[in-house]
Amino acid sequence: MKAYNGTIMVTGASGHLGQLVLDELLSKYKGKVIAGSRHVEKLQKFKNQGAEVRKVDFNQPEELEQSFENVDKLFIISTDSLAVPGERLRQHLAAVKAAKAAGVKHIVYTSLNNPDKVKIFFGPDHKGSEDAILASGLEYTILRNNWYMQNLDAGLKHALESGSLVTSTGAGKVGFISREDCAAVAVAALMNGDFQHSILDVTNEETVSYPEIAQMLKIKFIDVSKAEIEKAYAGMGLPPFVVDLFATYEESVKEQQLNIKNNIVRELTGKAPTTLQDYLKALK
Repeated sequence: MKAYNGTIMVTGASGHLGQLVLDELLSKYKGKVIAGSRHVEKLQKFKNQGAEVRKVDFNQPEELEQSFENVDKLFIISTDSLAVPGERLRQHLAAVKAAKAAGVKHIVYTSLNNPDKVKIFFGPDHKGSEDAILASGLEYTILRNNWYMQNLDAGLKHALESGSLVTSTGAGKVGFISREDCAAVAVAALMNGDFQHSILDVTNEETVSYPEIAQMLKIKFIDVSKAEIEKAYAGMGLPPFVVDLFATYEESVKEQQLNIKNNIVRELTGKAPTTLQDYLKALK
């Protein structure tokens, strides 16, 4: 590995992934680290650990160029703006444009497996963001994260209570990955002087289906249609965009679009990724 020594900025620093990345980065990296967020008041602990803190608001594009001044490597964590169609992509495009204008040399971006094919409704956001990064002419490392294990928590707790796991996934498999493992890979990529023009699938060494999850939890698996699962989610009072998110995710699973496995976590961090089976033990 070629060690990197430039200035690194992490956007979305107050979010779940951003905090994990900064905690590890600040304990390992010898160069300058900048934590960026709309919520600078939540970044005091990183300031105490030696990070510079800056306000970074993707909804204020006119301020972004200044926010990214004197940054060599910019870690763009994809935003959570999913309720308004097109808003997330607009935010990302503004960030890429400002990064180029500010003289950023390298963008690291959190994407999704198969963004050009996946049925998940925000796939086009990631595809558009990736295209903009590639077109910018900047160096890039695109981290295509698989589905977070943490995304399973609420649904599986409900399944444990009811004794049945109901999905429209069929026997499709997923390379479920923990947010912590994604953070560790991101830190390794940020601290590495290589990966200038790289697209990496960040996933587990095994893929697991929902029937197998039900078996691990010793509950019943019930497979239903997409229309039925949409009706069920809507009946829980979920907002329409969340219903769409879950339904299109399950459609993607059924079509094996997240059935990707590799050794990237072990290769970049030296540690095996958390297995879903071990994660589920903690959930129970």
